[in-house]
Amino acid sequence: MARSSNPFAETLGSDDELSSLGINTFTFAPTTDDAQPPRDPHDAQDDDCDVDTHESTYEPSDQRDIHGLVDDATSHTSRLITFFMEVSAMLHTPEVAKNANLCAAMHSCLTTIPGTAVTPVTDYVPPEESSWRQRRRALEESLLKNLRKYIRFSDHLLRKPPRTDKFQGELNKLHAFADKFFHLSMKLQASNEKMRLMELCETYQRMKLTRLEERQFRASLRADRAARKTQREMLRQQRRPP
Repeated sequence: MARSSNPFAETLGSDDELSSLGINTFTFAPTTDDAQPPRDPHDAQDDDCDVDTHESTYEPSDQRDIHGLVDDATSHTSRLITFFMEVSAMLHTPEVAKNANLCAAMHSCLTTIPGTAVTPVTDYVPPEESSWRQRRRALEESLLKNLRKYIRFSDHLLRKPPRTDKFQGELNKLHAFADKFFHLSMKLQASNEKMRLMELCETYQRMKLTRLEERQFRASLRADRAARKTQREMLRQQRRPP
């Protein structure tokens, strides 16, 4: 009988049994390639996650809006949750299940992004030259770019899981994406609050200007009445007999 290429066959089952559960046995195959050093997940806090080296047949259209990309990203994240839970159950490793918890948290974060990424509906329009517009535009561009990269990354990870000695590097990238989306979500919420604050400030300034104009108008009326009163008094004095 041919020896299975799966080194965990004795404890987990044959390659066919693993494949029936949706687990690619290529994940657990040994390799002679040098393992890549793990990537620090915090490196992606300020930089975009670099996953362009992955080959993938999945390429979201540039015309898709945030809602469409988020739908794809959440779908891939749900599949990753199932993937990590199955691997954890097969290998009896609670550490792998922690990645499923991370994906669940990222899934919740992604579902809130469409609501925060859309500019609040209001009559207020920030000035074109305001720094808020520039920062908001940069945030939205970063969000779209990272959503597309994450979809390619997760699609590749699900279709062709890495070997065991390179698996940690992929997990580091997954953590980096999670950190990035949490960071962008907070930035978008702060941007929305900033816009509301700008609207309140403009409303206050407009009300302040209106009150000033009203005070000036009332002062003008009082001055006009005082002038007419003085004029009438002068006319009465002129009409008095000597």
